[in-house]
Amino acid sequence: MPVTRILPNGATMSIGYRPGNHERKKRGDTQGWTNRASRGNRDFLWSILADQLTGQGYAITLTVRDCPPSAADWTALRNAWVRRMKRSGMIRLHWLTEWQRRGVPHLHGAIWFPDDSPEQVRSRHAEIIKAWLEVASGFHPRRSGQDSRVITGAPGWFEYLAKHAARSVKNYQRSALSIPAGWRKTGRMWGHWGEWPAREKMDIHLNDAGFFRLRRLWVGYQIAKSRGKGDFERVRFLRSYLQAAPEVSTCRGMGEWLSVDLQLDMIAAVATRSDVEVES
Repeated sequence: MPVTRILPNGATMSIGYRPGNHERKKRGDTQGWTNRASRGNRDFLWSILADQLTGQGYAITLTVRDCPPSAADWTALRNAWVRRMKRSGMIRLHWLTEWQRRGVPHLHGAIWFPDDSPEQVRSRHAEIIKAWLEVASGFHPRRSGQDSRVITGAPGWFEYLAKHAARSVKNYQRSALSIPAGWRKTGRMWGHWGEWPAREKMDIHLNDAGFFRLRRLWVGYQIAKSRGKGDFERVRFLRSYLQAAPEVSTCRGMGEWLSVDLQLDMIAAVATRSDVEVES
């Protein structure tokens, strides 16, 4: 039975689990970004209650010039930097590894410290980057290749979310083709530390009639939003998706940025139809 998964910052819809006959890799043999890893990262980011994020946040990008010989070296480098941030008072962190076009890893992250004054914010940027330049010195990072920007409350979090929750394994920064030579096992691609205010997912099961009606509502909402932004290329894509969508399909990306209240209102509207069955 199709299932709709509701989270504070988005929702997904699929036909539900159908076991395949392919052989699954062991969890320890991670080969870069997989669909499972990408979905896990997205669902974590979507679950966060942005208005309850305390302290001052910083969105960071940390790079190296020379590629570490192995994933183990990269992990050791990241862990050394994280330990320094903990000693500096870090209260929470989300990180992920992606690839540059030249096949070298870089680290993205969102890191929070206790409330900083304007003077402390300036020094905090320098502290974050200085720690990375020191622990990564063996791989010749350039100061100009590092970036740290203030996350301004919920709007800043949603900006970070839009960049790092929407990317799939097809994006060049997550493509298996970009994995450095010699990295047979890449290890974890993302993780988090500290206390994150989050809401558990809510699963609602619809029959096929409800699935199709809710999908049309979601796509219609995204069309209206894209038209309001003047993004007519996306409008054309969404219309073609709606026309060409297979009889049984998933619906990813159409539930982004739908509030929980709006999601529940749409499901309630669908549930009024006599041919729709809903189970929570």
